[in-house]
Amino acid sequence: MWFEPLAWICISYVVISFGEHLIHKHLMHRKEIPQRFMPKQMWIYESHAVLHHGKYYKVFNHEPDEYGRFHNLHLEIMLNLVVFSPVWLTLMLFSRMGGSILLSMIILHHLCWNLIHEEMHVPTKTWLSSFPLYKRLARYHYLHHKYPTRNFNIVCPLADHIVRCVAKAKPEDLVKMKELNLT
Repeated sequence: MWFEPLAWICISYVVISFGEHLIHKHLMHRKEIPQRFMPKQMWIYESHAVLHHGKYYKVFNHEPDEYGRFHNLHLEIMLNLVVFSPVWLTLMLFSRMGGSILLSMIILHHLCWNLIHEEMHVPTKTWLSSFPLYKRLARYHYLHHKYPTRNFNIVCPLADHIVRCVAKAKPEDLVKMKELNLT
């Protein structure tokens, strides 16, 4: 009986990875999508693409502006629950276990995303930044800031690999990542 929950965890990872990729790519980096289909959600694009990428975090971390330092580092839990609700609610109709595991994984992903993303941009938690998996994700996200049409996933990078939008580090990127203690 251990196989079924493990299968749902794996399926949940895939769903969350593609959800994270699609939300980041299409809502947070493409102005025309929220403007055309969800004009009230233009703040998502403005907050992320314009301010987070364009103004405050041109350099990966250590933003000096006090307002900009924490701007757009966290996602609201309601955004994740609402965006993923058609999937987990539909799944709940067919498999209570599958829907419950997906919902739990969405919440866990959300908590991890906020913790990891803040540490990447405002490094303070030395216990977290010493983990090899964290460093790998931080290097991956550093490349997203350098090449914003690549590496849309922060916590679950599977979808980026499947759709082939992974940035390759150039020698100068490796030098900068070493300076930022990401290696």
